[in-house]
Amino acid sequence: MKKLILLFMLISFCDVNSQWLNQNSGVLNTLQGVHFIDKNTGIVCGAGGRILITTNSGVNWSSYTYTSSVLNSVFMINSTTGYMAGTSGKIVRYSNGIIGEITSGTTDDLNAVFFPSNNTGYIVGDFNTILKSTNGGLAWSEVSFDNSGEKFNEGVELVGTDNPAGSDDYYGLYFINNNTGWVCGLDRRIRKTTNGGTSWTTQSAGSGNQIFYDIEFKDANTGIVVGAEGLIYRTTNGGTNWTQQNSFVTTDLYCISSFQSGLIAYTFYVGGAAGKILKTNNGGSVWGSQTTSSSVFSINGIYCISDDSVFAVAGAGRIYNTINGGGVMTNITNNTAELNDFKLYQNYPNPFNPETKISFYLIRKERVSLKVYDSRGSLISEPVNGFLQAGLYEYKFLSKDLSSGIYYYKLEAGSFTETKKMILVK
Repeated sequence: MKKLILLFMLISFCDVNSQWLNQNSGVLNTLQGVHFIDKNTGIVCGAGGRILITTNSGVNWSSYTYTSSVLNSVFMINSTTGYMAGTSGKIVRYSNGIIGEITSGTTDDLNAVFFPSNNTGYIVGDFNTILKSTNGGLAWSEVSFDNSGEKFNEGVELVGTDNPAGSDDYYGLYFINNNTGWVCGLDRRIRKTTNGGTSWTTQSAGSGNQIFYDIEFKDANTGIVVGAEGLIYRTTNGGTNWTQQNSFVTTDLYCISSFQSGLIAYTFYVGGAAGKILKTNNGGSVWGSQTTSSSVFSINGIYCISDDSVFAVAGAGRIYNTINGGGVMTNITNNTAELNDFKLYQNYPNPFNPETKISFYLIRKERVSLKVYDSRGSLISEPVNGFLQAGLYEYKFLSKDLSSGIYYYKLEAGSFTETKKMILVK
């Protein structure tokens, strides 16, 4: 009989305070942005023109200073080159240890940079500033709303119309390809382009004057935007409609990052004021809270290398890292109300190959059993058997040498029992 290998990896089953570890950055500057090109190589940037480089997953950081401007955002286009956007119109390029400035054509503050491909990049900033590059970041041209109100210009050509009723500051952007993307900013403003910035349409996400600080999409339809006063909105139709999610916090949320597996990105992390980190592992319908070792410093930038490995940056040179998904989530919400009972979630993705995640929520400390059965009712594994504290738990089910078919997983917590079906397709 072929040997059966079955691995359950515990994602969040430890003391919550130990899950986000503070790495030694060697600096005290407020850190604003973080981006990794792979699991080893990343760049962090921040106040005082500080640039930090790692090539060993954050074990060591090399420090550089280029400008007195605050560098707000960073994006790596390959393993040796990254671009940073900052105050006073600064665009800084790092390549193989060489740092230089690229002309932006503006002195307005630049808040975020994003490259959907190695050649095409976008930068957004204050006073309607949207910049675009088509040669890998070596040159940039401006695409911005005319401050007088009615026109949307690219260079000197009229390329669209709008009525923004004044000047907009943009803080976040995300593109799913070279042509289709979104920007967000003041007064809950969201704008979308499908032609590389030639024209834009305005989308509505409720009413109010709060700032949307960051936005991210997992595909052409599903996206999340976050902002001031704990605002989280979700769309499943490309932004035609946005629905507010219950974040259970009222503090500002500054940054968001997700992990994509193929065409699916199912884990989102959000960072904000007072060290807040929020997480969803089902595309945004259920959110939970995690904590870092400090409630003093805001999480200004966050980046997912995988759904388990994440870096976050904050004040006083703090770089936080988790390699197990950040630990137990608390204050769980499901769109409009906090859960008030035990709950076993549908595994995700489903069908799956070769791995999936099984999550469950405990409203109180209880003796818990999680078992997996095949279609004949034979017990395959019991990855959990013992007491667990209240919170959201997440287990990664990695199967090897299992045949395609239907499997069942069963949760028992005190008197609560629930069973769900999952499908392995090879």
